[in-house]
Amino acid sequence: MSECLCLMYHNVCPAAAIDSPHGPLAGLSRSIASYTVTTEAFSEQMALAAGNGWLDPAELDDAPPAAAAAATSPPRVLVTFDDGWAGSVDEAGPVLEQHGARGVLFVTTGLIGHPLFLSPGALRRLPMERYEIGGHTVSHPFLAELDDREIQRELQQSKATLEDILGREIRSLSVPNGSIDGRVRRIAGELGYRAIYTSEVRLNAVGRVRDGIGRVAVRRTTPRATFQQWLEGRLGGAGWRRRLLSVPRRLLGGACYRRLRACVLGERGTQNEMLDLMRGAHGVAAPPQAARVVDAATGSPPPPPRTRAAEPVSSTH
Repeated sequence: MSECLCLMYHNVCPAAAIDSPHGPLAGLSRSIASYTVTTEAFSEQMALAAGNGWLDPAELDDAPPAAAAAATSPPRVLVTFDDGWAGSVDEAGPVLEQHGARGVLFVTTGLIGHPLFLSPGALRRLPMERYEIGGHTVSHPFLAELDDREIQRELQQSKATLEDILGREIRSLSVPNGSIDGRVRRIAGELGYRAIYTSEVRLNAVGRVRDGIGRVAVRRTTPRATFQQWLEGRLGGAGWRRRLLSVPRRLLGGACYRRLRACVLGERGTQNEMLDLMRGAHGVAAPPQAARVVDAATGSPPPPPRTRAAEPVSSTH
């Protein structure tokens, strides 16, 4: 059985726009900005990845006979994009087309319509031969910190919104922030999600997706040499980073860890987090603690949660 290296991207943007102090990305928090890869770097990475061969997302589940390969073969590559940034289409799309790759675009429905993100019309115009569309919740919460009812609402509403926009079934899900547990897996399966993409750093055996699809996050600072190692199937550094970060998370709890991380990164209250971007998309004027995300399908916010609200997002890994 062959293996797949699943790459996790977020936004793709020209270097000049990223570095501009007055550009559209200037107000983003450092944690969000760190996941914005330059168009130039993305082009170079796709040129390197093309040498491994591409994997269509449908092959992960179907496992056709052609997927069989020698154990020494490098992993084929699958490219994914989280959140639904406009740059994942406007900048990354031509590069994918140039190299004959098909990506998976996971859309946070609460961000549909924001100037930095895709609109309903843009989603409808996406060529199916270039992109598969998947869900990424409504409000980008830490799902494992929510109760079952909240988890179901996030997954069900986002799925329904995308199916209404596109007119076809949504079968794949990317879990925001890597926040997943057994409840999230169970509820996602009950709602009809067949493939669950996670932030677990590992290669994937083609045809074995029941336990989730691991991915490697590509950041702006990812060196070419490190990317080349991933293409060779050597993920050691990326895996150790995630395991080390999990220790303070477990000890401090999710909310305390995020506050500490923001302090270490030097993030300021004036910088936009994901929740701020959602309020900008829909004109919801509420403090972060009470913000209610507007669903793109209904034009109205979901009912308030019965228990704790999801924390403002400080990272998308």
